[in-house]
Amino acid sequence: MATYDFNMKRTASTTASTGNITAQSVVRRGRVWDVVFGCEGTPADNAFSWRVQRCTTTGTGTTVTPIARDPADAACTSVARENHTIEPTYTANNELLELSMNQRATFRWQVDPLYGWVYPATANNGIGWQTPTAPALAVSVNVAFEE
Repeated sequence: MATYDFNMKRTASTTASTGNITAQSVVRRGRVWDVVFGCEGTPADNAFSWRVQRCTTTGTGTTVTPIARDPADAACTSVARENHTIEPTYTANNELLELSMNQRATFRWQVDPLYGWVYPATANNGIGWQTPTAPALAVSVNVAFEE
């Protein structure tokens, strides 16, 4: 398996998704194992939540190109998007992670790659990151995954 990284940013918006990663139809599944959550807004004492959830459609967002950690690896086949204007379809009651943060904080979720969040090799299925209770903040997420 090859490992890749990508960064997603979302401009100030209340609840729109920051981004997602989805598989294409006849390719490999992926496994997310390292995520860094942060806020790029002017420091303030605002509380907000992050939610990581499975999705079954891509939604509409700006395409982000995942970069291979090893330059000898093939190009990534999964599709990453950021700054959604139309939300992906999230799987109800299937949150992988939900956490509360302060705007001044940064949080890192990291596990052994064998135990990461897996998304299937099924068209448009994947994982999305959103801030369902955020004030209007500019946020970012850095993701490391393999496929």
